[in-house]
Amino acid sequence: MAEDGDQGQNGIRIAILALLKKEVRKEDLVVFLESVVDDLDLDDKTLFAIGESLTAKAFATAARNPQIDHAEKLCDIVSDIAQKRTMSPKDDRPAHILFSMDRDVDGSEAKHQFLQRARRLIPGIDEHGGLGGYVCLADMSHCKSEQTDVWAVYNPAALGLAFTVNKASLYEHVLFGRVRLERVEGHGYDAPDSLRVCVSNPGSRILVRIERGTVFERRSTDDIQNLLVRDEVVVELDSGTHELAVFGMCMDQNASPPSGQSMSLTPWILRPKMDNQQALWRFMVQEEGESAAEAKHEYELLGESYKAKNQKDAFVSIFKELSDRDDDFLEKMSELSEYGGTSVVARDRTDLPDGAQETAVEIGDGYWLQTKLDKERKLRKLKEACEVVGIVFGEANGLRIEF
Repeated sequence: MAEDGDQGQNGIRIAILALLKKEVRKEDLVVFLESVVDDLDLDDKTLFAIGESLTAKAFATAARNPQIDHAEKLCDIVSDIAQKRTMSPKDDRPAHILFSMDRDVDGSEAKHQFLQRARRLIPGIDEHGGLGGYVCLADMSHCKSEQTDVWAVYNPAALGLAFTVNKASLYEHVLFGRVRLERVEGHGYDAPDSLRVCVSNPGSRILVRIERGTVFERRSTDDIQNLLVRDEVVVELDSGTHELAVFGMCMDQNASPPSGQSMSLTPWILRPKMDNQQALWRFMVQEEGESAAEAKHEYELLGESYKAKNQKDAFVSIFKELSDRDDDFLEKMSELSEYGGTSVVARDRTDLPDGAQETAVEIGDGYWLQTKLDKERKLRKLKEACEVVGIVFGEANGLRIEF
């Protein structure tokens, strides 16, 4: 609060005193605080907690003293609350911390912001010797936020994850130095050796488990899939170096599969047991949750206003509407392929990616539309659709929509 802070400080002084004299409501103070402490990246609940804290007896005394810098005192309170807002990685009760973020940032920047907040809000996860855990939490929180439209960092319990408690787990052995993790590489997915793990045992013979449901995460600089262990690996390791082949399944079908990149071992075990890749994909990209079910996504298409229950419904409805207006629309869209040579529209349902077939929607003339897409891909496909039919994306007489 520097240059424009003078006006802010005076405003804070007035607001504090007015609150203490019961001349304003706490909710009104929250609105004011949002304009002067938004750089601290606090959500509404925290700001309201600040308003609550201002009525404390100690601060009331300070506020009546004209010699006290009220703005400085307020900043101390804000910082203190912000520092205390954290979640334990081992708590088995679902929880999340809301935050504000520009929804228009691209995928890599969004992942970066989620990762920064995950590290700050869920302290206590070791990141040494090939261990990790934050990237997975950030990626899954990002995915869940897009599904529910509730933007937050979610704790492991809210994501279906649990901290391993198996004393023979590879994670425990590496954490306490009984085994060294020399190298972990990802090679594709849904294959018996998609995870190649090299470990060394500096001591005597030891039992090691790589539990079913263990998550291996991408390095933060790589935009690839995280992998989930399908089949438990149990081995007794003699002293020396050992190569282990592990069956890994893809946790994000919108990202590229690993092709030899290094990966990190996490403490996370996915609680729901996943027997195959399709089941995991269904779990990872669930339908919009209950909290979003009542939300209305509004959009304007060719000068008319529409409402949809969620992102998926809006996406499907727009494709159906455009296909009704242009007989060649679906055929043209089916010819626009993405990486891997597939399209989001296909004449034959089986031409869609494996994980997308079960949730695909028939949209007319025998064509099928993928719906397992994140927000960024949905918007990209809608822009392509506008180009195909010759309308302008972002304008009411073309297509205007915000997810």
